[in-house]
Amino acid sequence: MLADSARSGACHYPHWREILSDSSFRACEPEIRPVSIPRDRGPSPKVSAPSAPHPLPREHASAITRSPPERPRRSDPAERDGRSTTASPHRRTAHRCAEPTRLRAESAQVAAGSGAAGGSGVLRACRTGGTTPREFPGAPTRLKRVNTHARLVQDYEAGIGVTASRISPAPDPGSNLAATLPVWALAAGSIAALATAANRMRTARGLDPVAHRLDPARITAAFSSERLLRIGGRMPTPFADLSGFFPTFDGWVRTHANYSHHRARLFATLGLPDSAPIDLAVAQMAMIRASDLEEQAAAHGAIAVRVRTEEEWAASPQGQAAAAGPLVAITDRPDRGETGLPAGAAPLQPLRGVRVLDLTRVIAGPVATRALALLGADVLRVDPPQLPEISWQFADTCQGKRSTLVDLRTHGIDDLVAAADVLITGYRPGALERAGVRAAARPGLIHGRVSAWGEAGPWGERRGFDSIVQAASGISIVEGAPAVPGALPAQALDHASGYLLAAGVIDALVARSGDGVGRDVRVALARTASWLLDAPDRTPRHPKPAMPSAAHVVRHGQVVTAPPVLAEYPDYASPAPAYGADHPAWPLPTH
Repeated sequence: MLADSARSGACHYPHWREILSDSSFRACEPEIRPVSIPRDRGPSPKVSAPSAPHPLPREHASAITRSPPERPRRSDPAERDGRSTTASPHRRTAHRCAEPTRLRAESAQVAAGSGAAGGSGVLRACRTGGTTPREFPGAPTRLKRVNTHARLVQDYEAGIGVTASRISPAPDPGSNLAATLPVWALAAGSIAALATAANRMRTARGLDPVAHRLDPARITAAFSSERLLRIGGRMPTPFADLSGFFPTFDGWVRTHANYSHHRARLFATLGLPDSAPIDLAVAQMAMIRASDLEEQAAAHGAIAVRVRTEEEWAASPQGQAAAAGPLVAITDRPDRGETGLPAGAAPLQPLRGVRVLDLTRVIAGPVATRALALLGADVLRVDPPQLPEISWQFADTCQGKRSTLVDLRTHGIDDLVAAADVLITGYRPGALERAGVRAAARPGLIHGRVSAWGEAGPWGERRGFDSIVQAASGISIVEGAPAVPGALPAQALDHASGYLLAAGVIDALVARSGDGVGRDVRVALARTASWLLDAPDRTPRHPKPAMPSAAHVVRHGQVVTAPPVLAEYPDYASPAPAYGADHPAWPLPTH
């Protein structure tokens, strides 16, 4: 395999000292500038992006600074409930960074959120700007009906066919994760599902259940962990300059270009060279219809979606496919392996002895495997050396794991799969199978899969991220202002899907201990979004989302991160390792 090359200079990503010079870290202060929205200007002069950059026609250049068009009023759930809504004026935050000022209008909630509760421990990241969060005079500081989280646990347990658990009422979250949609219920419910699954594992191993407590501040810290992350006292920039909401000829698109290869593909979609200025890319998007840009981006392997209403999404083929089926789908495979569970479990480590092969990136998959590591599993993360990884994202989600690099184009990992109990994958459906990763190498393997859109529907093989799913599914409209899309107060689809995947894997392991049957466990961000949109207890008049103070962190040398989401764990077993520092092999068993 790649035991030697995993430690070579070509493969070994710089550790924290070098990460401090990473371009995703900035030290800058924001300035506030007004934002304007483009008008509807009739038929598009050209649907496709030009093949080469050219000056923007005066008509379109001036349109970028005009007022927004009058749009048909959509039916707001709050109005159907007899509640009125108003919003404060919205402003955009432009930053004095090395990069030029951008012409985009994006929500503050999308990048990092600008507000904080708890005072001194919270800093603001570069490019965190956009519109200010919804604030209303006399907005409630306490949210009512906080037990919707129990419905999520019930939906999860009914979907996988286990006996329903007794779910205690959740504490009042105050303004933690405050939003129009019940984000607190989604977060608390996904954590409760994980905790109840862990107790089923404890019972299967002859251990007493552990009483779990939902801590609003701790859950908020975990779901907003990138905002608390510091490396050498510096915080990351969660979104790149070409990631955000951008006005198009007839609406808005949401793009994602945090990875360099996605950025290059987005420029190619627009017919621009990689070296083109951002302002020109923004101007090009303003000349293209949102739906056409969405399709062209998909064809180029770039990531951009049209911002839709929830009604449009629900009526679309992909929206209908995403909403179908259980929240977490567990299906049996025909292969069978050994029954039973490894020895050596302890109350806080019910997964001790379980080997988890982690082939995930970004947030949802790494959150799932981090949760399994917290519960005692031996997690080995495998990354391709040829693809870039965002250094701060790795530091924020890889606590308790080991890390190695393997080029699947030239080296197989059947030996790692054959000795694993669990395989977790987060690439697009079919991508790893085409690279030769075979669950069949280990009869009885539990294979967890996380995807953006689900494996059914016309978008089954498309790329996607939390912010992209929010925009396509209607969440951005629900959480936005009348003329500007917005976002949830955290990347809650990623985090909740990750914890739900971990819960599903644990329950699948419990089932396999009795029958030896291999199982697939699937979650999709779009399915999680459907649950959130369908959940009751919307709160249009909500307070500004709170941020935990610096008291809600753990410190690992130069790295400061959020603590584990389960309150009974004061810290992770180990900090995130150096990227790719471990050999691609399982450790020898100890006696």
